[in-house]
Amino acid sequence: MPGKNGEMTPEDMFNKMMEEQQSMINASQRQPNQPQIPTGEPGQPPVLDSNEQRVLNELQNNPTPVVSTGSHPAQVASTLPKCPQCGLLHPPNTDGKPCANAPIQGGTANVIDLDMEINKFLMMLKNIAVSQIQSKDIKDLNKFLQYITIEMTKLMEGYNE
Repeated sequence: MPGKNGEMTPEDMFNKMMEEQQSMINASQRQPNQPQIPTGEPGQPPVLDSNEQRVLNELQNNPTPVVSTGSHPAQVASTLPKCPQCGLLHPPNTDGKPCANAPIQGGTANVIDLDMEINKFLMMLKNIAVSQIQSKDIKDLNKFLQYITIEMTKLMEGYNE
């Protein structure tokens, strides 16, 4: 079926694949020892012959052990330490620093209110940054973000109340 220059067109490849699939189906139907699909009514257990029922009973009564094929990922223990600062399950901080996932504690503000206010501010700041990036056609995004970080840090360090 090859076309010009001995190359197969996509249609030729598809047709060849379909022919091979049909020949595999035909070959599997000719095998006399092929197991039959159990029959039965929908919603009811399948009708099994005596050999199939014996195998099923053996599997239910004596499940075979799982064969190890290599290293498995570590399973999560049900008693992992819960961080007292953030409430999440993770290994404890051994360096004595506060948990990075812990909510921010403010002076008189509620922890939830402080987190929400900072998140709202950061979303507004994100929108402003995106607008400036687009309007000024900024090419080096990393340089721009470093500049923002340095200038914001200077502003926060200089803030007095």
